[in-house]
Amino acid sequence: NALNANTVLKTQVSNISPIPLSDDVTLLKRIELDFANASLSQSALLSMPVPTNYISGSQIIIAKLISINSVKRPKIAAVGIISGSLITTTRTIGGITLPGITGGGEYLILQMTRPIGFVTGRVMNISSQPVSGAYTYTDKSIFYDLTGTDGNYITGAAAGSFTATAQKTGTPDMGTASGTMASANSSVSLDITIQQSGLTISKIIPENNSQNISVNQPAAVFFNHAINRATVNENSITINDGAANITGVMSITADNKGIAIYPSAALKGNTQYTITIKGTITDI
Repeated sequence: NALNANTVLKTQVSNISPIPLSDDVTLLKRIELDFANASLSQSALLSMPVPTNYISGSQIIIAKLISINSVKRPKIAAVGIISGSLITTTRTIGGITLPGITGGGEYLILQMTRPIGFVTGRVMNISSQPVSGAYTYTDKSIFYDLTGTDGNYITGAAAGSFTATAQKTGTPDMGTASGTMASANSSVSLDITIQQSGLTISKIIPENNSQNISVNQPAAVFFNHAINRATVNENSITINDGAANITGVMSITADNKGIAIYPSAALKGNTQYTITIKGTITDI
């Protein structure tokens, strides 16, 4: 009942890893699943023959490759258990439920020479609200996760003390939390609070010292965080031609991260203009 209609499942199998792996991880198999863009209503059960290079008793992790900042990273999807001559996936381990196999993509069947436990929790901001789009990882495993709207994450750590890190994608905003993993296949609950960095200018158009700029071109300023619209006015950001501030209309982008200034009249030729952004502009 995982699919609402008959679906042709396509698979590709290889023994070559598409990403670098650490010395304590061995690729048993790479499997690419194609469900014809269909999503599963429940996790699929994946079974495969035990590979000849499997070391008896080793922990098996099934990881799905996800893209973080355009780099492929392994995300824990399930664990593998040996049943006779087969490796079969399961979602329940260490008192937690893993995401499982709920869609197509690249999956890696990994043998852990250094077994891991599971770190779960929520990524929050300083107001204790969940943060979406934050990637998480620890210093004791290769696994990553990317938070959704609920801020929840699952990653891994070998036994012993570890540090978990969460960083909001595309920003310098990050946070860390420390914990101790008792043993392999156990779990630790650990929330991470992201500290927002201060408001900074990420880009100005035209760039500083630009020349041969059209006299009709608007100016634009972009910030690393969404700004408070109430703090933007004709005094907080100005364009000066050396004698006086020019007049114009300001427009704030939909994501509140940019301000465009449209001069009321064409700019003067062969004139240097200075854009001033005052510290009275604040973020949300």
